[in-house]
Amino acid sequence: MTLAALSVGDYARRLASADPTPGGGSAAAAVGAFAAGLVRMVAELTAKSPKYVDVATRATELGVAAAIIDRKSTRLNSSHLVI
Repeated sequence: MTLAALSVGDYARRLASADPTPGGGSAAAAVGAFAAGLVRMVAELTAKSPKYVDVATRATELGVAAAIIDRKSTRLNSSHLVI
């Protein structure tokens, strides 16, 4: 089973255990994926808002960059760290 297949609760319990995996690298990747998801959400809301039309292009660019980080973080947790 990959770490990506675990629920957040199960992942946190395994992270807190005495087992060497998951460790800091997968935790950092998971946090990076969560952060990137939040950036994507805000970027999309900003880009679609008439109130922020002057920064819509930049918000879209930031959303694309966050999507790349999200994919890389998810790939690290799903394909490299099998438990």
